[in-house]
Amino acid sequence: MKNKHNSISFYCISPDFSFGLKRAIQNVYSFVDEIIILFGSDSKKPTLPVYFDPQHKIKIFYKPFTYFSDMRNFALSKISGQWVLMLDSDEIFSAKLLENLRILVSTKKYDGYKFHRVNFYQTPNETMDIFTHTRLFRAGIALYVGRVHELLDGIINIKEVMDTKQVILHFNKISDMEKKNRKYLPILQRELEFANKSKNQHLRAVAEFRIWANIHVDDIKIFKDPSLTKTARQEFYKRRSQLMKILGNKKNYHEELRALEQLK
Repeated sequence: MKNKHNSISFYCISPDFSFGLKRAIQNVYSFVDEIIILFGSDSKKPTLPVYFDPQHKIKIFYKPFTYFSDMRNFALSKISGQWVLMLDSDEIFSAKLLENLRILVSTKKYDGYKFHRVNFYQTPNETMDIFTHTRLFRAGIALYVGRVHELLDGIINIKEVMDTKQVILHFNKISDMEKKNRKYLPILQRELEFANKSKNQHLRAVAEFRIWANIHVDDIKIFKDPSLTKTARQEFYKRRSQLMKILGNKKNYHEELRALEQLK
């Protein structure tokens, strides 16, 4: 990387060289200095065509899939830029967000940025996510925690970008959301079993909260009826506030998530 000053490294994780991954790379290619692609597959070792990387920005790594935080932290370990930008392989950034990237990373005030996300983009169910998502942050200060519904731990000075033209565009479907929720629920239930066996009330409270959130925050009814969005957001933060009181008025539950990662 020739110019390290405020350099931006992008990463994305995918099981293969899918259309979505290709779309994500093309979306950011002209706006970043380095691209880290992590293929999470036990058997396949996909490659990218030479013509796909004319400026030699892309570095490819392989790692059998373990769990989400572990995969993301592995990708972070390969980054050489000063800022990290990330997408899932079914997302892209809006044009205005990309155009403003260099302005955002020139600040000394913030260590990370959260953006709104448009779910079910270009489908009849298109709607704004009830939460903002951290997708740009300083390298070397944060790590992910949590087997699923992972969170970033370590970013203190973070800014929510409220401009609804600077957003993440999510090419998912209602069926994708339903499938993901069904896949995650048994993992979260095993976390609760683990917490119960440990007899740690804090772990149990976090595990119970995560199960509730998986069922209710990603409830398909919310995305089919946007009028429910505000109520869902309020209920989430009400329950999260109650959880923080149980944990002794901590600011987050990252420590508990790290402990729940020990689940085998």
